[in-house]
Amino acid sequence: MREEREQAFYEAIGHIIKVRRTDLEMDRKELADRADISYSYLAAIENGHKRPSSTVLLSLAEALGLTPSGLFETAERRLRGERPVTQEYPGWLVAGAEVPAAPSAQLAYMRAAPLSPKSFTEELAGVAEDLDDRDKRVLLELARKMAGR
Repeated sequence: MREEREQAFYEAIGHIIKVRRTDLEMDRKELADRADISYSYLAAIENGHKRPSSTVLLSLAEALGLTPSGLFETAERRLRGERPVTQEYPGWLVAGAEVPAAPSAQLAYMRAAPLSPKSFTEELAGVAEDLDDRDKRVLLELARKMAGR
């Protein structure tokens, strides 16, 4: 059980790194260079295949403008089902930023219940209907980047 929890945590860390990197419009090569690690090591971390050392985690957090504790806390939130979406939301614990005591109702964290592929697709389509063409392109590009395409 502990091993499964650790694996889930490192997968969450990798996902958070990937999402934050994408939010910053940074490619893997740039982040790998900033963190002084190899591109392949970064790819393995983002995909949950390798567990980064504490030194690498510190370098990645710094390169992403996060506090190390912010990186861990965001991963923990993901494991609990909370979904911080972008740096504009109070989910990112950014280096030097104040953490709000409680998020406003408008920016409250969304509880992520497990979604079936059908319900996910339906929800995404519903959200996309309310977006203008520019925002739809941004959403599609973000989804492509996260899928590694």
